Amino acid sequence: IRPVCFDQIDNGIRVKRLGVGDCLRDGRFDGHHIAAAVTGLMTDETRTNCRKLKTRFDHADSWAKSADLVEELAMNRSSSSSA
Repeated sequence: IRPVCFDQIDNGIRVKRLGVGDCLRDGRFDGHHIAAAVTGLMTDETRTNCRKLKTRFDHADSWAKSADLVEELAMNRSSSSSA
């Protein structure tokens, strides 16, 4: 991930922490660093991490889950403002 702004830095850090990618920040975005990052990701460990992470989303209906979370947030905000 090459973060530029907003939540991209956070997303890059999360991807790196999960062991499924890397995050190249300013000053490290050149051919040498990109090649090193890609080479570092071509491992059995990274493949295993990607497969494990994939299983968390195999049967997920992301649209339904997103709608459920928005409704839950709305209900929580509604009940806390009336209290």
